[in-house]
Amino acid sequence: MVLRKSDLRNIYQTKRQQLQEAEAAEKSRQICARFFQQIDLDTVRKVHLFLPIRQKREIDTFLLVARLRQEYPEVEIVVPKSNFANQTLQHLLLNPQTELRENRWGIPEPVEGQEVSPQELDVVLVPLLAADRRGYRVGYGKGFYDKFLQDCPPEVLKIGLSFFAPIERIADPEAHDIRLDSLITDEAVYAFA
Repeated sequence: MVLRKSDLRNIYQTKRQQLQEAEAAEKSRQICARFFQQIDLDTVRKVHLFLPIRQKREIDTFLLVARLRQEYPEVEIVVPKSNFANQTLQHLLLNPQTELRENRWGIPEPVEGQEVSPQELDVVLVPLLAADRRGYRVGYGKGFYDKFLQDCPPEVLKIGLSFFAPIERIADPEAHDIRLDSLITDEAVYAFA
């Protein structure tokens, strides 16, 4: 399948909404388990992850937060805070005392916290609606993560999380699109060369 980003955005938002809540929860658990099977966290100091927009039925990354805190307390968790005025992300440490509040788009974000430079990150878990077999992704179309990933060190591990396997090819990747290193679904891990 080869489709344009705008078409993929519509198709995969609908597919995600059609998942039953219990099915999405089980897939989230399996994706979380695959992440821990796939990634050697012994050398990782900071993991950046997105927090789920529940009404968009995103992957429940709070499962990852809980397990990281329990099994890898030395790994610092960093989460984004959106600035919709200039379409950029601020990156804040998430600790057990961090107060989260949903912004007007339903994104849970820290009210305040210690800022972290993208240059300090080892792993970035990237939200997406769809990805292709080359590692290109389709997000919501605002470019927040494209800008953010450009500020990360080249060696940062960029991992997409998805309920769905990658499609063959996104028809219209752009020059500024940064490819994922891998994609984790509930059924498999896809590595991109």
